[in-house]
Amino acid sequence: LDEPDSSLDFDNRYEIVTAVKSICQENNTAILATIHDINLALWGFDRIIAMDDGEIIGELIPTSATIEQTSKLFSRLFCGISAVKQEDFVQIIKTKSLGE
Repeated sequence: LDEPDSSLDFDNRYEIVTAVKSICQENNTAILATIHDINLALWGFDRIIAMDDGEIIGELIPTSATIEQTSKLFSRLFCGISAVKQEDFVQIIKTKSLGE
């Protein structure tokens, strides 16, 4: 799926990811998706492969990733971010703007 959440509002983005996960579980299959919303990916997908300029720079399993692992991976892509632990996944938050 190529950016299945693009042009959708917040609620519908989470709804589409929930539907995709359900289809995968019911059919014992996997779906490869490109997605730019890091938090949606961390919440909704079983495995994340991060790429930069066509190169794989790392991967993680969101449900078992530590805050440190998540911060390290995504700080290679974005400046001014930090990871915080939520109930069952790690969330990325913006800590400063570019130029700060």
